[in-house]
Amino acid sequence: MTENTFKDQDGLGVCVTRDAAWAAEVRREIISGLADREAHSLPASLVAWSLCLVIATIIGPDILLIIALLFRPVSIGLIRWACTHLRRTLGAGEPFEAAFRLAGIALSLSGLSWGLLTFPVFAAPTVEPAGLALLVLVITGVCMICSMVGLVPWILVGFACAFALSVLAGSFIASGGSQPALTAAVLLPLIGAVPFGIGQRRQAIRAAEDAVDKLHLHEEVASALHHAEYLSRHDALTGLGNRRALFEDYGNLSQPDGPRTILSIDLDNFKCINDTFGHQAGDEVLVAVADSIRNAMRGARQKGYTSYRLGGEEFAIVLEQSDESAGRAFAEQLRQTIEKLVPVRDVPHLRISASIGVMGWSGGLPLTTALGQVDKLLYVAKERGRNCVVARFEARAAA
Repeated sequence: MTENTFKDQDGLGVCVTRDAAWAAEVRREIISGLADREAHSLPASLVAWSLCLVIATIIGPDILLIIALLFRPVSIGLIRWACTHLRRTLGAGEPFEAAFRLAGIALSLSGLSWGLLTFPVFAAPTVEPAGLALLVLVITGVCMICSMVGLVPWILVGFACAFALSVLAGSFIASGGSQPALTAAVLLPLIGAVPFGIGQRRQAIRAAEDAVDKLHLHEEVASALHHAEYLSRHDALTGLGNRRALFEDYGNLSQPDGPRTILSIDLDNFKCINDTFGHQAGDEVLVAVADSIRNAMRGARQKGYTSYRLGGEEFAIVLEQSDESAGRAFAEQLRQTIEKLVPVRDVPHLRISASIGVMGWSGGLPLTTALGQVDKLLYVAKERGRNCVVARFEARAAA
């Protein structure tokens, strides 16, 4: 895979040897981190607003300060609602772009509420200690929010611009532009806060990459373990259960638990198929027979992995809740289905057949003994000319 750089509309670009889906997961992780940061910042926002109230009592009645104090909790509530909606959308795995834009706009516009708090200070003829404390509190809060929203550049820029514009507006409206030094003192911290927020973004990208990589590694390991477990019980070519699965399923039966029938199936003259048409054709024959067995089991409404490939051209089927007579009828239908198969497309004249032994099997009979006895019935079918079914009650009657 070649190295590619993936950039989205937020500028969350990462140069990695991954595909676009991986980059989208990284972006989702970053946005989730932003929503989580907002949740943890709520106590600090409420404490800052409470301190503003304390300072307001010291400054005294001021219509501009009252408006700013009322606007600030409205902004906090809007951000809280938008980010909560974003977290729920992300948690549900739903498309989150609309919720993300809403949260981003709310966070960006919160810069206005911080900027409004500076209006009373600009309106005062001199900067009193209470006004200076308010400015320090505002600058501290703005720098903290720049650090929080720096994960997404457009939100960071939007917040910084909204704050700067509101401060400039306050400077000109409240003081007529007579306090440029104070205006510069309020805005200069942004020069450090914005790059710091961008630095936080870089760290968040690396953390998100590591989180996604670990998640993918966990999924790959789990998939590999699941695949290994699957192969330990299934034949790799046909997908039927293997010999190990048969012995795990039925090797420890000790008590009868209802009627059960076991079938032993062997394809006739299979070695000649391999020798004449090649092993590829032989594999196609085995897959076609396995599909026929699965279809037959489905038609008989048999549940679970009760069909197995024991090796080579040998198969076994265990029919639950089936007596020997019903098992013999099932085997005959399966034999006829196999006889009609055209398994190799390139060799339409190739015909296959199967010999099948059928035996009723009680839970008290060990599996190895049952396999040995049903194999003897299979050999009887071979001796009778192949392409036929022999059940135990038929063999006993013939004897």
